[in-house]
Amino acid sequence: DLNLITIEAFPPLIPKHEEHACCDGANGKHFKEWKKELGDAVKEGDVVAIVTDGKGNDQELKCKKGGYITSKQPISPGLKLDEKTLAGGPIVSIGKKLRELDQLHPEIGVKCIGTFKKWLVEVGDKVKFEQKIIDMDPAPIKAPADGYVTRRQEGLQPGLKPDDVAWGEQCLMLGPSLRELMPKTEEVPVDVVVI
Repeated sequence: DLNLITIEAFPPLIPKHEEHACCDGANGKHFKEWKKELGDAVKEGDVVAIVTDGKGNDQELKCKKGGYITSKQPISPGLKLDEKTLAGGPIVSIGKKLRELDQLHPEIGVKCIGTFKKWLVEVGDKVKFEQKIIDMDPAPIKAPADGYVTRRQEGLQPGLKPDDVAWGEQCLMLGPSLRELMPKTEEVPVDVVVI
């Protein structure tokens, strides 16, 4: 049972660590495009997304407060934003800091010490023990084990210290394989058969 597809409304975004919902006015509109990505720093008035009303007019969804984009719904252009698709929740959450990367079994968390320079690996990359995976000042971070990059703290930008912008110390997760889709509350796993 691989649970390749889950069919249900998107689960509501649950606020954590001083987060707030962003962007009133999306309900009943059709999603057009994102203007900001997960982890981006935003300030009050920044445009996060564009939606279209029933007459084809574009409407900007703007931040009410500044911070970091901590979570986004995985919505695609053309999707109607309503109770059926969003379960009453916002399409974006903004927080004072980025969410911590919760360690899921059997992932290994990688702590980032120092000032971030750049990622040396992408999510999905296979890495070897002691391979340099994150360029940090004063020293690069090396993989603590063989595995795959399952997640990373996307909001880190060059010149930032991880604890200044994110809750928790871990900025990257390694796993023995790429993560399986885990059904959330009230979602039903669907088996996909390829013929």
